[in-house]
Amino acid sequence: MVVSDHLLPLLDNNNYRASIALYADVIAYRKHHNAKSSAIFSGQPLRRQLELINALVKGSAARIGVVFMDNYYQEELEKSKSNFQNFDFITAKVDLHNAQRQINKAIQDSHFLLATPERELYNAQSIRGILLASLRHRSPLIGPSESFVTAGAVASVVSQTEHYATALRDMIHTYIGTDTLSAPHYPQEFDVKVNYNVAESLGLNLPGEEALKKFMLREKND
Repeated sequence: MVVSDHLLPLLDNNNYRASIALYADVIAYRKHHNAKSSAIFSGQPLRRQLELINALVKGSAARIGVVFMDNYYQEELEKSKSNFQNFDFITAKVDLHNAQRQINKAIQDSHFLLATPERELYNAQSIRGILLASLRHRSPLIGPSESFVTAGAVASVVSQTEHYATALRDMIHTYIGTDTLSAPHYPQEFDVKVNYNVAESLGLNLPGEEALKKFMLREKND
């Protein structure tokens, strides 16, 4: 089992009967996976963060800004759009030279900025400028992690340590029972985290975290 993105090259070794990468970055994993490997991804799928935004606006129309570097996130958005007919998407693929300008533009043009888990774009060095722009233009930042919510993002979907443990246990049991690895995936279980101080400063009156989670699950099952 691999528990660090730095160790993902070990998956290139086909001598193992099976390999599982735990808490793996989805982009990094895609560069090393093979038929004998699988993964429990870190972070959250964009679709799930969109479900959170949908819960925040209670199904109303909204413009969602998404700035990304890797085409994977554009592909994920395209797969998700049909499930969110009430959203208009403002997207921009960037490199590090024009990232901040494009992020600021997306904040200005959107009701929400949805942050991807790409650490090159959303990190400790960039967060201050992003959050200041978000507050100035009253465009809440959603995601990409609980640490961003603590720093000033309005909300994010997060999976806890026990959720990853459950996902890993289930994958191992499936392999033992079938001699087949499950497809790589994010943990099925999750929580919602909200920064209510920031929400209040933006004039947002948001439901409790459990109520938002229940809305997401109900919409998913309908």
